[in-house]
Amino acid sequence: MKVQGVTPEYIREFHELGLQPSADDVIGMKVQGVTPEYVREMRATGLKPNTDELIGMKVQGITPEYVKSMQAAGFKDLDCDELIGAKVQGITRSSSSRRGNTGFRI
Repeated sequence: MKVQGVTPEYIREFHELGLQPSADDVIGMKVQGVTPEYVREMRATGLKPNTDELIGMKVQGITPEYVKSMQAAGFKDLDCDELIGAKVQGITRSSSSRRGNTGFRI
């Protein structure tokens, strides 16, 4: 963990947020740039991601702004996996507004 720059403070901050990541999770979060602030920002959108979801969202470049934009487009109940899927497929607020009444559902 030392090689990845994991410090006791980094781990403690996640514990303070109620997360109990495994050693592999801590390394994955650190390598992908998951920070305690990222967790707080994602939770502020209404999501309650676990460590695997946090890593997956970060890998796909999901930001709190992306989540908020999808919610503003009417996709208020998407869970973390659905958001990851939408991002992978290139779905954005603007692309979802162009879908019109095609019957397409996320």
